[in-house]
Amino acid sequence: NPSSLQRIYEETGGHPFVARQLCSRIASKFQERPLVVNDAKVDEAVKEFLFQDASTFQEILSRLEQYFPEEKDVLLFIAEGLNTEKELSSLEDSLRHLVGYQLIERDGDRYRIKMGLLLKWIQRRWLHLEG
Repeated sequence: NPSSLQRIYEETGGHPFVARQLCSRIASKFQERPLVVNDAKVDEAVKEFLFQDASTFQEILSRLEQYFPEEKDVLLFIAEGLNTEKELSSLEDSLRHLVGYQLIERDGDRYRIKMGLLLKWIQRRWLHLEG
């Protein structure tokens, strides 16, 4: 289903390891074969992933906190909605690093976190927001 493939891409930012983890969760959760993946199955797997498979995201944030604390702060700013080029203008080096790490991307005059799963996880675990 093209729509569900797009959803998987949006949730994982196209990151092969995270996409494989999410798809593996879908395949193990839904036992029927052949398995037809739809948006509802992706959504259900995303919810479970956020609670059970997010160690990758914890590692990303822990490494940023340890080695690149400004980049971690910028990632959290973006997750909170502080994301325009103007708002982040003094943090150009950190933005460039996060784009290089493929954690964020520029979208017009704004920045956004590439992985929907990572954004949701940060909002819940680090910012205590529901999303």
